[in-house]
Amino acid sequence: MVTILGRPENVEAVTGYHRVAVAGTQPWQPAVVVHDDGTVVMLPFTWDRDRLAASVVEATGGAREIAVDGITPWWRARLGVRLVPSVSG
Repeated sequence: MVTILGRPENVEAVTGYHRVAVAGTQPWQPAVVVHDDGTVVMLPFTWDRDRLAASVVEATGGAREIAVDGITPWWRARLGVRLVPSVSG
């Protein structure tokens, strides 16, 4: 199983890195993939959502179970069809 984290407090807890403070709310975006063996994969920072989605798919390594700490409908639709072909948005 792998866990995809995007909430700043969860990313900070796992990696120790602090996010730059910004005013207002920010939508969920994947930032870290944590494998059940404790391996942590930091995803690249990019404005290109398709590139980021491809990085998430690569980082999960075909895991059969995936947990997510939060997700927006756009990311669910984008990652769902790439990670699990039977999931629809």
